[in-house]
Amino acid sequence: MKHLYALIALCLSTHLMAQPYLNATSQWKQYYRYSSLPAGLAFVEDIVLQLDGDTTVGATIYHRVLKTGMETRYYVASGDTTYQGPIHTYMDPIREEGPYFYAYDRQAGQEYLLYDFSAEVGDTLKSGNCAMDMVESIDTVYLGSRALKRFHLTPGPHGEICTLIEGVGPTFGLYWQPCNVVPDPQIYLQCYGRDGDYIQFDSSYDCTGVILADQVVEEDEWSISPNPFTDEIEVRFPEVLSHPSTITVVNLMGVSVYQQQVPSGEQAIRINLSNLPVGMYVVSVRGEWGVRSKVVVKG
Repeated sequence: MKHLYALIALCLSTHLMAQPYLNATSQWKQYYRYSSLPAGLAFVEDIVLQLDGDTTVGATIYHRVLKTGMETRYYVASGDTTYQGPIHTYMDPIREEGPYFYAYDRQAGQEYLLYDFSAEVGDTLKSGNCAMDMVESIDTVYLGSRALKRFHLTPGPHGEICTLIEGVGPTFGLYWQPCNVVPDPQIYLQCYGRDGDYIQFDSSYDCTGVILADQVVEEDEWSISPNPFTDEIEVRFPEVLSHPSTITVVNLMGVSVYQQQVPSGEQAIRINLSNLPVGMYVVSVRGEWGVRSKVVVKG
């Protein structure tokens, strides 16, 4: 009987270790700001990274990574804005293999190691051609009930202090590499979410407004178009609603900017959002199935 219990425990452990880190609900909410001197300009990106289907390079399958949000440029001294507009672009696709994250450099046409989550205390981590910092200590954080290793690293080249979260990435953002960091940056990961659970890194930010609160529905089950949009969007359901539903739109600060009741018997509804400023929003539909959410960009 003891051998049976040991075998069951081993199987459960192996199953948990084999669980992938990434799926269609994985999202990173990030903030990035740096100053360009002597021009005196500041560049800000307030963004969400999310997985958006797969792509194949050769025989290797990667997750496509969609970056959406808002870019702002302004003069530091006066605060005058010189540019503000939406971001809707794709980053280098990524994949996981055991404890490793890999990315495919589309410009160089080659794969590179993004992160190694099997590192031990004293190891020096690498990301691409960039030597990261040495691991000083390791402890644990939780994403829901799942325990993840947290690697505490030595300070970077500009004195920045960063930690690396297993299956998530650095607290400076998914694609952060210390050798590419400019002086005086403000780069940080505010939230990471998956399957309705999230880790909050910025205590002043409301992660629930951006990180999806429930499972993501496949694209062919319901849709929002066009995306990006200018004035109106159409929300289309896979079938006629049998019960009333509620559509809510929230901005990047987690503030509700629009809400509408949808009666039963409808399958599609058009929503006028012409009064909203350009930027990124989360459209959520609450119905008998729970809450379903998608990110849209007004540009």
